[in-house]
Amino acid sequence: MQLGILFFVACLVTLGAGTFTFYSTSSGYEHRQAFVYAGKSTDAALVCVTVLIFTTCVVLLAANA
Repeated sequence: MQLGILFFVACLVTLGAGTFTFYSTSSGYEHRQAFVYAGKSTDAALVCVTVLIFTTCVVLLAANA
């Protein structure tokens, strides 16, 4: 699988997580909640994207060595 496809999917996942976070926090602010948490799904998406980036860096550095 090409890296471009993986990063495109990661981009879409991040945009989806950001949209979900925006609407969930906006709803929380409308109900005057003091602390608004986006949820485990947003955290999981961002962790997956972070792991993808670090893994790609390691693979590319190992390939050049």
